[in-house]
Amino acid sequence: MRDEKDPGTLEMVFPRRRGRPPLNGVAMTAAERARNYRANRRHRRETGTRVLHVQSDTTLLDKIRDAISAGRSPSVIGRLVAELSARYPAVD
Repeated sequence: MRDEKDPGTLEMVFPRRRGRPPLNGVAMTAAERARNYRANRRHRRETGTRVLHVQSDTTLLDKIRDAISAGRSPSVIGRLVAELSARYPAVD
C-alpha cells in the first residue's frame, strides 16, 4: 500500500498479465468469443477486404465485375473501386 502523506513512497507497479486485456474489464465467455469470431469471418468474406492491397489490378477488376453482377452492396463495390483508384492518383 502507498502512504498518502509520505512523498517518498512510490506506487507499486506489478507486471502485466499475459494476453489481450478483457473488454470492459470482464472476460468474454466462450460463446461470445465464438459469436464474434463467426461474425468477423462472415464480414470479411462478404466484403472481400482481406488482402486487397496485395492483389493485382486484374484481380481487383474481376472482383468489381463479380460484385456488380452479383448485386453486392454499394459499400463493397465502393471499397474495391477505392482500392483500385488509390493505386493510380489523378494527375491534373
